[in-house]
Amino acid sequence: MLIKKKPVGEEKSALSGALLLAGLFMGAIVMVSFYPAIVFAGGHEDTGDLDHKVDLENQSGINLLIAKLYNDHRLLFALAVTATMAVVGIVIGQVTGILLRFLGLK
Repeated sequence: MLIKKKPVGEEKSALSGALLLAGLFMGAIVMVSFYPAIVFAGGHEDTGDLDHKVDLENQSGINLLIAKLYNDHRLLFALAVTATMAVVGIVIGQVTGILLRFLGLK
């Protein structure tokens, strides 16, 4: 009687799938267990409205543009900051990759 063995690649994919599901399950348990702590972390104080405005008196150039964006359109300001952070992160990663390649590390 012949026994067929599974190829090595199939065993790895089944194992990695099982590990992925276990990780997702554990992540869900951790998130659910920390949910009450996150919700009640702020206390019960009334923080009031977010009426903070940046003083535009001594601003000019790009600083004035960013300050006006912050004062007038908070959501657009948040999106611009997020996009800027992503671009800066990509640039830092690429420059680091070039420097490491230059030094002979791959």
